[in-house]
Amino acid sequence: MGVACLAALAFGLAPAPPIPTAKAAPSERLRQVWSVRGLMDFGAAHARIAVRAGTLLAWAYEPPKTALVALDVRTGRPRWRMPMPAEGRPEIALAGDLALVQRSIGITAVDLATGQQRWTQRLCWFRSNLETAADLQVGVGTCTVPDPPGEEHKWHPRLIAAVAVDLTNGHELWRRETDAAGQAIAAAAGIIYLAVANTPAPHQVKDKGVTVFALAPRTGKVLHRFPLVHDPSHIQLFPGDPTRALFIGGDIAAVSLTDGRVSWRQPAPLPLNWGALPYPRTELRDGRLVVGYESQVRELDLRSGATIASWDIPWADKQASQPVRQMTRPAPGGGALLIKDAWQQPALAFQFGKSGAAPTVASVEVNYEWVMAVEEGVVVVLKNDSTGAAIQGYAAF
Repeated sequence: MGVACLAALAFGLAPAPPIPTAKAAPSERLRQVWSVRGLMDFGAAHARIAVRAGTLLAWAYEPPKTALVALDVRTGRPRWRMPMPAEGRPEIALAGDLALVQRSIGITAVDLATGQQRWTQRLCWFRSNLETAADLQVGVGTCTVPDPPGEEHKWHPRLIAAVAVDLTNGHELWRRETDAAGQAIAAAAGIIYLAVANTPAPHQVKDKGVTVFALAPRTGKVLHRFPLVHDPSHIQLFPGDPTRALFIGGDIAAVSLTDGRVSWRQPAPLPLNWGALPYPRTELRDGRLVVGYESQVRELDLRSGATIASWDIPWADKQASQPVRQMTRPAPGGGALLIKDAWQQPALAFQFGKSGAAPTVASVEVNYEWVMAVEEGVVVVLKNDSTGAAIQGYAAF
């Protein structure tokens, strides 16, 4: 009898059911299309690696030399390489066509297309990618407000701030500080939308709701506001319609940005608040909304929220005490692509096509924790062995 079972019996508890594994997974594997050695993941806020517009950022670290390296996510070919002082593995926040590298001397803005440094400024460290008003060259992100000098060990409400930055020179334009439990930001049609919880207590947000502010990007002036009985963790705009957005939190709600009217609401997946750097599990891309629940993937109609296609996930453990970690993406050509935690076994990839049809299934070379991104039809993984680390790309079916 194992130690865990003996401990459970000693305290009068029933032994926990065994955790299912993916031993029944098929032998097929995703096909590797490129591999680059000597690179490590470059931490991105609320994601495992920074990828945008087909460019993947990685960190080359061979003391005393270091460099920020950009790769083509489809081919693995280097696009540029920028030497940088050795400062560990700083995080990155993306803002439009810039990568904001969080360094000890401040934030350095790097052009994603060319690797050219634009500016370095003393700014707060952003907790997520910045929403950008592209025409005005303004980015707005969330920062944690540091403790006042000399009061680091005293209790006081934890403050967060929405901070606007001029992306041409890095100058801070305005900030709005709050002790709210959270906030979400979006930009549409030259307006910044900021959803702020009406309470500092996270467990009360669902009951007390949020206030959504429409702000002028360069001044932070409030243009209008509306209440919302919802608890969004992020906001995704409707494709081609700057007047509506999805507010995603405990539910998925389609909301008018002019008056806060909710046209439909559907349950969202359970939040992944355990494990390393979890992914958001609701994806809106190319006009399609797919949601990964515990044992099912669904595509929702953006107009009504109704389920228009659904697929059961094989080997889903409905009795698991923790949610199964997974990331869901709309698949090229229709359907959905899902990468699923396989409980210390190689991760599993599912390609769903027609509703109700059996999925194509393959294993991924690494554990789920080392799947860095799924972009442009490529699954990016990080692998470590006795000779060092490699970043590799696998064709998503």
